[in-house]
Amino acid sequence: MRSERFVISDRSWTIIEPLLPGSIRDRGRTARDNRLFLEAVLWKVRVGGPWRDLPLGFGEWNSVFRRFRRWAQRGVFQRLFEAVSGDPDFEYVLVRWDDRQRPSEGEWRKGGTLNQAIGRSKGGLTTKVLALTDALGNLVRFKLLPGQRSEIVGVPDLIDGLNFGAMLADKAFNANSLRQDLDTRDAQATIPAKTNPRVHR
Repeated sequence: MRSERFVISDRSWTIIEPLLPGSIRDRGRTARDNRLFLEAVLWKVRVGGPWRDLPLGFGEWNSVFRRFRRWAQRGVFQRLFEAVSGDPDFEYVLVRWDDRQRPSEGEWRKGGTLNQAIGRSKGGLTTKVLALTDALGNLVRFKLLPGQRSEIVGVPDLIDGLNFGAMLADKAFNANSLRQDLDTRDAQATIPAKTNPRVHR
C-alpha cells in the first residue's frame, strides 16, 4: 500500500530504518512492514481518531495498536526521536503548548487517566502538550501534562541540562520562578506580561 498522503520520504526512511527493531532477514519478524506501521502511527497522530478507525490498508487495527504499545513500552519511539533530532540551534528556544481532547474511553481506561496524562479542564478530559523547539523551529523536547495542570510546571524538565541564549514564550509562562531560572543561565526571557501584572516589566 502506497499513498501520496504518506509522510515518510525515502530520504527519511534511510535514516529511520536502521534504528527500528527487527530485520527483514530475521525469520518470524515483522520488520518487513516497519515503514507501513510507522505510517499508520503517523496517520493516527494526524487524524486524531481512534485506532478502530485505522484504514484497512494499514492492517488490522488491534494488531497495529498492540505493536504501538510494545514499541512505546520499550522506548523505541523515544530513541527514534532522540536519534533524528539532529544538531539543534540554541541561539534561542521557543516554548509552546496546546490542549488535546482525550482519546476514546477504551484506550485509556486500563492505565488510568494519570498514567495517560489526561485531566479534566474547561474542555473536558484533555492532555496538555508542551513543546520546546530550537531557533530553527525544530522540536527538541516535549512533555505531556494532564489538562488541568499549569503549563509552567513542565518547563524545568524541558530545559534541564540545555544551554541557550534566550527563551521565547507566551504570557502563560510569565512566572518569577522561570525568570529567575533563566537569569541564572544568563538567558534572556522574551515573555509578555500577564494582564494587570503586579510588577510591570
